[in-house]
Amino acid sequence: MKKIQFVCDRCGAVLEKTAIKIIPNVVELDGEDILHPVDEATHGMHFCAACTDALLKFLLPENKPPPKPKEKPARRRRLDAGRVMALHNAGWSNEDIAADIRAEPEQVRQCIYYQKYKKKSPSGADGEEQT
Repeated sequence: MKKIQFVCDRCGAVLEKTAIKIIPNVVELDGEDILHPVDEATHGMHFCAACTDALLKFLLPENKPPPKPKEKPARRRRLDAGRVMALHNAGWSNEDIAADIRAEPEQVRQCIYYQKYKKKSPSGADGEEQT
């Protein structure tokens, strides 16, 4: 004797007495006549009541939570490059400098890198051209 069992295609629970089928169809907007199913593979899908509720909550727009407002990234403060370089030259670590000036260690690292390797402009420090 064969026993046929239906299983929820979402959670895998064995369906005992009832199952729910959700069959998406293409419909005419004028009369809402069903033209044809969207995908033949969806005809064999069965869902338990809990999964159907979860799917409907996902699909129905009135049940969707309002979108979360996007947080603006915190604006990065300009660092005192002179102070950063003085502390760096005194042997302080980037983390210690960052804690002292209330900045991120990555910001300190970038500041030190820029100060060490910044390109020299064609003019001197006082604005006169070098020869």
